[in-house]
Amino acid sequence: ALVCVMLHGGNDSLNMLPPLGASSTSGNGVYRDLRGHLAVADSAIDLQRISANGRSLADDFLASGAQNPYYGSSNDQKKAYLKGYYDLRAPGQDSGYGVNALMPELAQLISTGRASVISNIGNLVTPITRSEIQQKTARLPVFLFAHNHQRRALEAGRGDDLSGRGWAGTLADQWQGQFGSSPWGLNVSYAGASRLLRGNETVPLVLTPGAVPSMWALSDNARDARRRSLFGALSGISDPSYAGVTGPNKFERYLQQLLPSSVQAVNTLSSTLGSAVSYSAQDSYGNALFTSPHSNQLGLNSGLSGRLLSQLGSVAKMIELGANDRFTGHSFERQVFLVSLPGFDNHGQQADNHSLLLREISLALWSFQKALEEKGLADQVTTFTMSDFGRTLTGNGDGTDHAWAASHIVMNGSGHGAPGTLAGERMLGRMPGLTPDNDDSFSRRGRVIPDIAQDQLFATLCDWFGVEEDLVSQLFPNIDHFRQGTDIRSAYLSSLFA
Repeated sequence: ALVCVMLHGGNDSLNMLPPLGASSTSGNGVYRDLRGHLAVADSAIDLQRISANGRSLADDFLASGAQNPYYGSSNDQKKAYLKGYYDLRAPGQDSGYGVNALMPELAQLISTGRASVISNIGNLVTPITRSEIQQKTARLPVFLFAHNHQRRALEAGRGDDLSGRGWAGTLADQWQGQFGSSPWGLNVSYAGASRLLRGNETVPLVLTPGAVPSMWALSDNARDARRRSLFGALSGISDPSYAGVTGPNKFERYLQQLLPSSVQAVNTLSSTLGSAVSYSAQDSYGNALFTSPHSNQLGLNSGLSGRLLSQLGSVAKMIELGANDRFTGHSFERQVFLVSLPGFDNHGQQADNHSLLLREISLALWSFQKALEEKGLADQVTTFTMSDFGRTLTGNGDGTDHAWAASHIVMNGSGHGAPGTLAGERMLGRMPGLTPDNDDSFSRRGRVIPDIAQDQLFATLCDWFGVEEDLVSQLFPNIDHFRQGTDIRSAYLSSLFA
């Protein structure tokens, strides 16, 4: 399975993963000068001694309230947001990044090889330089820095034509009937009917997290048999088993096929999703997995939305049931899931708002990973974040503005680096120059030009997913522009998976 975590609004990955080191162009000092009072403090927190008993999260749980490693006085989430970082540089390495203090779980996932950071990535049509931009010869993504258009580019799999269907939807069109297909298709969304999952011939199954879907009075039981028969008659299907669809009108025939299959799919989901999936593992506070901790336990002014926790909890359940023949008697060999967390467009009040978002991302990914590992599925699921774009290097006083390149997270495997799982590199790509008006910047505002195209990451994920090379080229028409050799695979991020 592929699980896409969409961070709506443009995540400030620079404060999520603050730069470290003494470099005069990309080090921590340059970052703090640019961000001013919105910069994460240059204060390292020992990741191996953050639990209630002075151990790592691999061996223990966090304490509550003031004992949290990121705690700011009086539960002040602004102070927690800017308190410091977990240093994830390799021994002896000067340049690199830290993980915001509010994200000890993410830091643990990265340090144990279960997650990696893709640095300096964004929508691109071709590799470009600042001089090409200044000379107006660069092929830029259309409507650069605009939320809806850049999300559409991510969903369509190309930055120069936003009219197409989603790349996961197009994949579903091509893979119909293959890989132990589920009765509702390849794609499942807990984030609404996104373009990403819509094809020309297929649509995603859209579900509400935590809810069991049902069609009133059409359940597959004896009590509703007469209503199902009446439904068949009203929809032009005389046979209660919904077989033998005939008639001269194509639209009638299509409707006659669609309605009963919808009823059957919902009944299958309802009867199966109602069954329990339990975990013995606990979250980083010792709660049941996917719990949204209360503010006192978090040691923050406010509680979390719980939205991402709930969505990933539902995805974990769907994966477990689908992988173990619980829905239809056979396992689903391929699935794509979409979840989302809004609220990242923080031009103001960033320290208040972004702090809660980072805390929820960290907790949600940790619970999801724990659930997958307990069920023996961590090697078979790749989770990745994406967002509209990054934020400006410079602050605007109380927040940051629309920019371009960012850093994203990929999670897979159990940290052992077995073939076909995440290699566990802590960072792929390079740390860009951070000084104002440098060659890595689109403008003096500090809108960093990406080194890595989103298409390259998507193509690499699809390759892991089993997508054929010629189909990868169809899904991402610009991927050829990023080849390093004659083979299309030379455009992939070859060091992401072992």
